[in-house]
Amino acid sequence: MSRESMRVSEPRSDETPEWEVFLRSEESEPLRHVGSVSAPTEQVAREQAQSLFGWTARTLWLCRAGDVARFTERDLGGDAAAPAGGEGK
Repeated sequence: MSRESMRVSEPRSDETPEWEVFLRSEESEPLRHVGSVSAPTEQVAREQAQSLFGWTARTLWLCRAGDVARFTERDLGGDAAAPAGGEGK
């Protein structure tokens, strides 16, 4: 069965900015997504991410969740799963 990824377009429920955390343990590894933190500023997000994930990280990246294109292969129902303007194809 072929499954198509669908862009997730609904906003997160909390007003506090969400930050996606990516890290690598060794320089030869690709970055991998390890989780998210909620924080009002980049500095607070960095502190939280280092506390939660930094002990294994050689490199730690943060990105505002709103700037990340999120996709899923799950059926979310309604119009929330429909790609907007051809994105996600």
